[in-house]
Amino acid sequence: SLLQSLSLLNIYNESIVKEEVAKNKVIDEYRNFLNRPSKEEIPEKYFKIFFEEDTSYVEYVSTKNEIAQINLDLNAIGLIISDLIEARKKSVEEFDKLRTKDINVISDSSCPLCDTPFESYENLLERIQAKTLALEAYNKNKLVRKSILLERINAFSKLIEDRINEYLSKDSPLDSNMLNLFRELPNYIEESKKIQTRLAERNDSESISSLYFTSVPQSLEEMERKVDEIKKYFEDFILKSYLFDSASTNNADLYEKYFSKSKEKFEVITIEGLERKKLYIRFQFNSQLNLRLQSLSNKKEKILTIQIKVKSVEHKVKKILEEYKHEMVSKIQIPFYIYSGKILQNYQQGLGIFIEIKEGNNNVNFITGSESSNNIVYHLSSGQLAVVSIAFCLALNKVYSTNDNFKFIAIDDPVQTLDDLNVHTFIELLRHDFRDYQLLMSTHEDFTSKYMKYKLDKLGMATKIQNVQQLFFEV
Repeated sequence: SLLQSLSLLNIYNESIVKEEVAKNKVIDEYRNFLNRPSKEEIPEKYFKIFFEEDTSYVEYVSTKNEIAQINLDLNAIGLIISDLIEARKKSVEEFDKLRTKDINVISDSSCPLCDTPFESYENLLERIQAKTLALEAYNKNKLVRKSILLERINAFSKLIEDRINEYLSKDSPLDSNMLNLFRELPNYIEESKKIQTRLAERNDSESISSLYFTSVPQSLEEMERKVDEIKKYFEDFILKSYLFDSASTNNADLYEKYFSKSKEKFEVITIEGLERKKLYIRFQFNSQLNLRLQSLSNKKEKILTIQIKVKSVEHKVKKILEEYKHEMVSKIQIPFYIYSGKILQNYQQGLGIFIEIKEGNNNVNFITGSESSNNIVYHLSSGQLAVVSIAFCLALNKVYSTNDNFKFIAIDDPVQTLDDLNVHTFIELLRHDFRDYQLLMSTHEDFTSKYMKYKLDKLGMATKIQNVQQLFFEV
């Protein structure tokens, strides 16, 4: 905004906005006049603007009144003939204009009124003239007079239109954005004048004068081009003189900071003394680096020693864990195979589930057959996987039962995803292999609970069914 204000400084005045708004209003009125529906209607103000003689408007009004009187004198048919002749005349004039602009638009040998073909354009004009004379024969004097009067009014109209077109060709309305810019300009005038004064001090008047507008710009595009010119001038000629030059600084802040503005303290300092001080500081810095290096080297040696010992312990721990894992698998794999086989019975891939330990990563893997290397999760259904979990739990209890006085197994809803055959084999396994255990099992199926009680009672085991929901609400 400041650069825009600077470029307009030489043409700006306080009334420029009013002048431009008035000019825009005049241009709009002139354009409306050119586009008026009736060319014979000319307001008085246009005579005052474009004619020096006051008699012109008087003559125009007199002509209009005489035409009105002729129209009254003509009877209905005469008026129609008069209008018809005038319309034919305007049509021929427009036809001539089209012929001079582009010969391919319309044919010379066709009538512009009815499109009747003729031998030539001259023959066409002769026939039109003959028809016009025949029409003018009726009430000819009045019609001729009216035609002369209309020519006079058209002459006034054409003269005004030519002068308006000449005015519009030299001037155009100011863009609304530019008007808003001029309205905001007073906010930047003072700063712009300061910059202009500083620029005037440079010995470059010719280049500087080109930075200012000599006439009002009509669009923001024109304004932007001028602002770009000013920016380029500033970058090429002004900003270079403001670049930082370390050699020209006074270092006043250093004089105050290190010497308290004392001449005696400053004169004590010499270049040789500063060089020695620099060497001393560098020596101290390197000494500190060396101490730091020695400290870090010692720490590194200790860490390496610890790392060797930790790796030795880590190796032993991993080996013990692997041995324990192998031992655990070897202890439970046979019970697990038997229990899983008893519960699962026959299925599509054999009997029982095998346990193996993969070499390399030592991961425990459950497989469905001795020739298979794929995990059971890719072969068994959800119910069969539940059986495997139960079998694994029972095998662990059987192998690692450490308390002979309290053998206890609790399983939550073991028959939820089992079919009838699996339920039967599961109960058979419990009542024969775990009859000396305290068993606690939950289920949502009343029939299954009664069946389990029946099978366990048959073997002489003490059983009891509890309705947990009923007990909860009784409490």
